[in-house]
Amino acid sequence: MNEKKIPYELLIFLFGSVLTYLTVYWAVPNLSEKIKIMELGSWMILAPMTIFIPLIIIGFIILKSENNGTKLFERIRFKRLSKSDWKWVGIGLIGMTILSGLTFYLTNLLNLNPNPPFSRQVHPWQNGHQWMFLVWIIYWPINILGEGFIWRGVLQPRLEKIFKQNAWIVCAVFWGIFHFAFGLGNLIVLIPTLIFVPFITQKTKNTWTGIILHATLSGPGFIILALGLMNKQ
Repeated sequence: MNEKKIPYELLIFLFGSVLTYLTVYWAVPNLSEKIKIMELGSWMILAPMTIFIPLIIIGFIILKSENNGTKLFERIRFKRLSKSDWKWVGIGLIGMTILSGLTFYLTNLLNLNPNPPFSRQVHPWQNGHQWMFLVWIIYWPINILGEGFIWRGVLQPRLEKIFKQNAWIVCAVFWGIFHFAFGLGNLIVLIPTLIFVPFITQKTKNTWTGIILHATLSGPGFIILALGLMNKQ
């Protein structure tokens, strides 16, 4: 009898979750203690090096191993956005915005902190903390494009071949596991993003749709964090 093996693509999600856990609970507090900065600043400095760049490298190794002659942008589904793609982006943004409001309300009812551990003590950025915006300008595109590349561009097309129409569900679950270190409250808030991004990426077969959806909510969300508007009193 042949035993069914877990697709190694899913193991990469789990590897990313381990990197995230170590970064959130070990590297970030240690760096913040050593150089006396807010943990959000430490996260933005460390995460590209400890999480996203290693995952990007793994993505390129996978692409090289495929060796199927497909052009890079075609393989990772970086395509020109069609009218239909933009329609789905619009549907996703509306759905994510409405449902994110409901999930925030749910975390409040459950008395859960919606912030990741490294941003629970963020206060309005002033008195010398403006440099963190400059760090964010580097961190943010590495985060958004890095996750879009590895999860949506490299792994999701492979998982669609394995799980067919249910691939987006698998991607949503394992993307959630990747964010496990951010805490239950943050995971609940992320549920709309975890669902809509892989679903619409699969629907459109265009990685850019997922990247735009992820970026559109992530950018304003960061500004809210930076201004200390999400802190639970």
